[in-house]
Amino acid sequence: MASRHGDLVNVREYRASDAEELTRLIAGLRITLDGFKATRAEPDLMAARGELDDSLRHGYSIYVAETDGAGLAGFIVCRTVDGVTWAESIYVDEPRRRAGVGGALFAKAEEVARSGGQDTLYTWVHPNNEGVIGFLKAHGYDVLNLIEVRKPHEGEVPGQNVRVMSNEFRY
Repeated sequence: MASRHGDLVNVREYRASDAEELTRLIAGLRITLDGFKATRAEPDLMAARGELDDSLRHGYSIYVAETDGAGLAGFIVCRTVDGVTWAESIYVDEPRRRAGVGGALFAKAEEVARSGGQDTLYTWVHPNNEGVIGFLKAHGYDVLNLIEVRKPHEGEVPGQNVRVMSNEFRY
C-alpha cells in the first residue's frame, strides 16, 4: 500500500527481531498517552518491553508497519475476546504520521476482525485525543460504544469536563 507521501507501507506480523524497535515505539505511545492527562514522562523502555512481553504472552496479534526501509513506522495490537476484536493500541512514529501508516495498520486490524467473522472492529480512545478521534471518524468510526468511568485516583485532579448526552464527567 502506498502512503500519501508516495512511500510504500508494508504491514506485517511482528517478528522477534522487531523487539528493540517495537519497544521504542511502545514507549513513545505511553509518553503520548501520558500527555493527554497533562503529565510528562520519560521513555521507559523496561516498562515498554514488559508491555510487549505481556501482549505476546496473551497471544495478541501484533502488526508492524514499515516504510522506505527506514525501520518500523508504527504498530497495532489486536486482541480478540468472545468473538470481538479490539484494536488494543495503535501508534505511528511522529515523523511518519499523516502518511497513510495508521490507515494501513487499521485496515490490517479490520481484516483480522473480518477473518474472525466480525463486521466491525472496536477500539478505545482518550476523550481528548483529537488526532485519533479525527482519524477514526475519517475511517467511518462514529458510533460511541461504551464509556469507562472510575473514581479519581488519590491526589488526582481531573483537568476538564466531558459531556456525553445529558451527563458530565471529569477527565
